[in-house]
Amino acid sequence: MKPTDVLIAGAGPAGSLLATMLCRDGFAVTLLERSQPRQHMPEETIPAAAGPVVERLGLAPLFAREKFFGTPRRGVCWSPGGTPEISCTNLTPAERGFKVVREVLDRELRVMAVGAGAHILDATVLSIDAAAQNVRLRLTTGKEQVLTAPVVVNALGARGARLSASVQEGFPDTLALTCCIDNAGADADITVVEAVRAGWLWWMPRSIGGSVLTLMADAGEVKSTGAKSIFESACRSAIGPARHVRSGCDTGTRATPELFSPTWGILHCGDAAAGIDPLSSQGLLKAMLSAERTAAAVRTLLATPTLRRSVEEHLQAFHAGAWRIHAQETLDWYRREQRFADAPFWKARHTLQARYAPVTVSLPTMFVRRARLVPAPLLVCEQGMLRERTGYLSPHTNEPYHQVGPISVDQLLRMTELPGRFEDVCRRALAVQGMSLHSEGELRTVLSEAFRLGFVESFRAELPRAPSAQHPMQ
Repeated sequence: MKPTDVLIAGAGPAGSLLATMLCRDGFAVTLLERSQPRQHMPEETIPAAAGPVVERLGLAPLFAREKFFGTPRRGVCWSPGGTPEISCTNLTPAERGFKVVREVLDRELRVMAVGAGAHILDATVLSIDAAAQNVRLRLTTGKEQVLTAPVVVNALGARGARLSASVQEGFPDTLALTCCIDNAGADADITVVEAVRAGWLWWMPRSIGGSVLTLMADAGEVKSTGAKSIFESACRSAIGPARHVRSGCDTGTRATPELFSPTWGILHCGDAAAGIDPLSSQGLLKAMLSAERTAAAVRTLLATPTLRRSVEEHLQAFHAGAWRIHAQETLDWYRREQRFADAPFWKARHTLQARYAPVTVSLPTMFVRRARLVPAPLLVCEQGMLRERTGYLSPHTNEPYHQVGPISVDQLLRMTELPGRFEDVCRRALAVQGMSLHSEGELRTVLSEAFRLGFVESFRAELPRAPSAQHPMQ
């Protein structure tokens, strides 16, 4: 085998996209993947907000050719109490997003990677040695082999993550119990998410006709109650399309949201870095963004090997930050459903709420930039590479920041150099290049976060002393 620059273990969406991007840069890439298909839901949705990412990665022609279009209607049954009902929304073409057939998507992304120059090796990965930068695998012939490369990436999904990582954070163990329905009837044009006592149901029409129904349930409850029993009970209690389903589930797949802590020396990509809750419907979008950022990390490592530790820390921070945002947003959704607060699934997730609740602070009436901020080096993703830049240490977290939200710290400091109220900063923002693109609401959110991090602080102007009163007799 020819020498390779990058070994990527796992040819799922994240691994294949990563291989394609790196091959187009001229790097020699080997993809390691066993030929047996992975377990996943037959079809998955991608939100409309992913449109620019789909375009950027060159996937728009594939999505158009395969008609990966979302359903015209979306339904939700998610109620804090009272009589539940399905809330339906008619979607415009721009709002529908995408609905992809996973088998087709995975196959086409592998074809794209091979077309770009990647070499795919049909093998089972047995172990990953971070220190030696090698992968031990078993070929289809039964022979074992060890491959090495300057950069090794684990993109084997959540199960494969454990070859070179440990779980850092996670939700209660979740199982996705799925069955396929031959006839979707009147519900063939709508995707429905419905909360039930056992968890939540996801009804999704299939491109080939019929539908897929999935119950996201607590793994412990499934074990004690039985998959068939809990699935049928969930369908009987539903008021949405699932109420017509009388068959049991066909498959069960682990769907636990987890953030992994990698062994230094190995890059992680996709679900091997972090797997998010299916409720967000952003798993594939997260895989695309993970592949993009991992590609930047690989390019940087191959160009400047001395930055390895900084690159690995940057990539881990990227995945951890995205995972915690998803965790917070998902738990906010779970919190809204209070009808089943005592049920195992809901109780376990409501208990997690406090851990990921955002730290909220009120922006003071008057504020100013902190006088003494400590510069600190960090890596910033720019034009597909991680580049060394100077940021500032947060006085409150002791971590370096180059920007807060979409606004650079330098811009923040310029706008808050003089004491002022929020209205004053808004006026100053108009004079800062690019700031006019941000709304006042977005600017307030960023300033509140900057205050929480300690980049700006409260300012109290000294009031002029009132003249002392003269005694009448004086």
